Amino acid sequence: MDDLKHQMQEKLPEYMIPSVFMHMESIPMTSNGKIDKKALPAPDFSAFRAPYIAPETETEKNICHGFARTLGLDENQVGLLDDFFELGGDSLKAMLVLSEINLKGLTAADIFQKRNPKDIAAAFDERAFAGSLEERDDEARKVPHDLTPLQKQMIDTQLFRPGSTMWSNTHFLVRFDRPEMDADRLCEAVNAALRNHPALSSAFFFDDNNELVQQFIPGLLQEIKVRDIREETEKMLPDVLVLPFDKLLNACLCRVSVFRAPTHVYLFMDIHHILLDGGSLGALLGDITNAYFGRELKRDFYFAMLADEEKRIAEGSRKKDAEWFHEYYGDDVWCNMPFEGKTTNAINQASRERRLSFNAKQVAQSEKYWNVSHSVMAISAALVALARTSGKQHVMVNWIFNNRLTPESESAVGMLIKNLPAAVRMEEMENARQLLLSVKEQVAEGIAHSTYDFMTEHYRAYLDDCMEVNLQLGINGFELDPLHPKLIPLEDPFTAAGARLELELLENEYGDGGFDSEMEYAEGLFEQDKMAQFHDLYIKLLEDLISMKDILE
Repeated sequence: MDDLKHQMQEKLPEYMIPSVFMHMESIPMTSNGKIDKKALPAPDFSAFRAPYIAPETETEKNICHGFARTLGLDENQVGLLDDFFELGGDSLKAMLVLSEINLKGLTAADIFQKRNPKDIAAAFDERAFAGSLEERDDEARKVPHDLTPLQKQMIDTQLFRPGSTMWSNTHFLVRFDRPEMDADRLCEAVNAALRNHPALSSAFFFDDNNELVQQFIPGLLQEIKVRDIREETEKMLPDVLVLPFDKLLNACLCRVSVFRAPTHVYLFMDIHHILLDGGSLGALLGDITNAYFGRELKRDFYFAMLADEEKRIAEGSRKKDAEWFHEYYGDDVWCNMPFEGKTTNAINQASRERRLSFNAKQVAQSEKYWNVSHSVMAISAALVALARTSGKQHVMVNWIFNNRLTPESESAVGMLIKNLPAAVRMEEMENARQLLLSVKEQVAEGIAHSTYDFMTEHYRAYLDDCMEVNLQLGINGFELDPLHPKLIPLEDPFTAAGARLELELLENEYGDGGFDSEMEYAEGLFEQDKMAQFHDLYIKLLEDLISMKDILE
């Protein structure tokens, strides 16, 4: 057996080597002569068990309990030195451990990197010894922090069209009827919500080492006041509110206004994407509603999260994660766009939106059938559409990870999302289930190694940036529904595309449980008719997956 494993190590990349080798007298086969994977016995991980050492501290006992519950093991079987992944865990199950353990401040990165209960508990207790999460966040708000790779990418892309609104993608205007809405009370609630999220009062600047950093600046975002307007001004609001941010550095990148007209009250928000991602919007709007009704607001630990990641990187996680990404993806030339783009400065944004044929109930049924999330299905459909349109077999897309795996992160407002790759060699895929499993595994492993940004290493805006696939959740403003708002469309004459091509799966955009697919792209780079054909192909493939059809047959 050792000789067999040695031979495979010489022939296969490290990431393809199985974790367990089992001797079998015969291999179960299907009627068409293929391996019957469902009939294969479960792998035996007993040979990988470390000598049992019982947990002693409450933290150690809690982690061992979480391992056992998640992996279906006896409570007394998991010891301090047992490796979670060698016990049969994987990256997805590692994330489930967090909900079982419920230790405030413990992160998925702790499990991915430390692996056994002893080291995980030591890392957690070390942070606790350094102070509570609240204390660590207090300290983190006092000092500058590195920009995330995606924040740097946004600044670089913005420089292609400085006077554009390419990243002001959170601007919206809602209207409330008077006298039901008290403008002063709404303004107080908005101010309370804005104060609760320090990222909105952050500035970006070069430090003494000429490195771009971000820092919370108390008072940068000034308190807003109700502005009384006339009826004729009210009619003009949708046409005049959207403007580019004229400065990115040493400036406030958050604009908020409350207007009081004779018969209506308006709330306008325009926040640069570098401060806020899609997952943040729901937290911010929810706080406005909670503050309006006098409810307590949860603390935002955005800066503590930045500091924790910086600590992990300083301990070597980014170097290890970079090695993993380059081992998995770095030895191939991947096609990442359906068509060859033209060289042009015409990067105005074009968009195309289509209603999808399925609803939330059908999505739930397909997720159970395929045993993957609908996000994985969207990524897989994009990969197949990319392969069929380009004629290439080795294809890659960039998917957006919302990076909210802990209870503390759910109330955080900031730029937390990350770019992660998913790629396939189509000639190796026999059916849709195999494709979906491959993407599912890449999603989990990408999250596990996400302190390194593989996608931005060779990023050149509008030249070789990868097609994006993005599941849009929590961006519809439903958190304001108790205040009965009406969304008012805004005119944006300054728009520009933030990427060459992005496919967005919009969930429940109209509150009816339905789904929409929106394609956004730099209109000067591609022919409109070809882009429409590509979008239609992607939609058909995604709808087929939701209908539980094999898109590779």
